[in-house]
Amino acid sequence: HLEAAAGLVGLVKTALIAKNKAIPPSLHVKELNSLIDFSKLNLSVVTDTTMISHSNACYGVSSFGFGGTNVHVTVESYIQSLPSIQQEI
Repeated sequence: HLEAAAGLVGLVKTALIAKNKAIPPSLHVKELNSLIDFSKLNLSVVTDTTMISHSNACYGVSSFGFGGTNVHVTVESYIQSLPSIQQEI
């Protein structure tokens, strides 16, 4: 059951990132692998909380199961497109 829970935790974490518009730092990163040219690949490791400035962001979640089951999900920020309805009292 832990395998399925791990994938679900990734989805919940992604939903919280979308809701709070902040990416938490990666845990346990003390030094980067010197064999990877992060700047050439245009990649970075999040070491501090990073705020998301986009109003419409798209996130990816991948979960790889021990038995060979792989799941990939994209999550997009919700933007309310309808005008709010005000009730008169």
